Amino acid sequence: MCISRSSESDPENEPRQPSLGSSPHSRRIAEDWNRGVASHGRQYMVRHRKPPSRTWRTFLKNHVKDLVSADFFVVTTITFQLLFVFVILDHDRRRPIHFAVTSNPTAEWTARQLFEAFPWDNAPRYLLRDRDSIYGEKFCETAKWMGIREVLTAPRSPWQNAYAERLIGSIRRECLDHVLVFREVGLRQTLKQYFAYYERCRTHLSLKKDAPVGRPVEPPSFGEVIQIPQVGGLHHPYTRKAARSTKTSQRSIENAASLALVCDAKSSFLWKDARDPRFDPGRNGHGVPFTSLVGGQLSFW
Repeated sequence: MCISRSSESDPENEPRQPSLGSSPHSRRIAEDWNRGVASHGRQYMVRHRKPPSRTWRTFLKNHVKDLVSADFFVVTTITFQLLFVFVILDHDRRRPIHFAVTSNPTAEWTARQLFEAFPWDNAPRYLLRDRDSIYGEKFCETAKWMGIREVLTAPRSPWQNAYAERLIGSIRRECLDHVLVFREVGLRQTLKQYFAYYERCRTHLSLKKDAPVGRPVEPPSFGEVIQIPQVGGLHHPYTRKAARSTKTSQRSIENAASLALVCDAKSSFLWKDARDPRFDPGRNGHGVPFTSLVGGQLSFW
């Protein structure tokens, strides 16, 4: 039996009732109720009166110019001897300030590296390091005497000293993994060559692809591009021919002017710094200041 539906009783534009018998506005009522609960619940939430503390990344960014980091890493020789390398890194330009190699690190030896890294009044404000017991009380006393505030990382958290760890990783991947270390002298010479390449030639993304020691832009008028083997041929930086000759001559002049050895009538070797504004070669033939080496002993004049 068929029953025909009348168009007058059920027009097409008239909204029909849901088949399950629920209200057509149930979803809208539920959404309004949830909004009301959320708005009233805000007044019972705990509000922080003080802003949250700064993150570790913010601390490193704010003090990047006054912050250096120090760390140790171990190198195994071909005879399975352990050599310890101590490095100090400047955070501002990612420049290695100082490194030292020893087979027997002590607290006194580690403290002495601070004097060698910062001999004058150029000590940083903060020194970031881990909690290794090799530093000891002597290192802490030396840092405090030099006006350096030590910032210690959390235990077993090497990622908090990320810049130094990244430097050590670069040293291993780009240098030590490709050479054989026989003794302490050879390791020191290899690291010296690598750090010379690292400072002047190796680019960094954080420095906008510049080296720690800034490099000038070389226009095409400087001649053809040539490669220069460094670190025993492991790396080949590229430069223009005219720029290389200019850098070589300028470096030779700086090295000759920085250190001058003069032998006086008493067979004393005098060290003079020609860049010092107090240097006067006409004053009794000696410069000021200078160091006298007599009988194997150093004395400052």
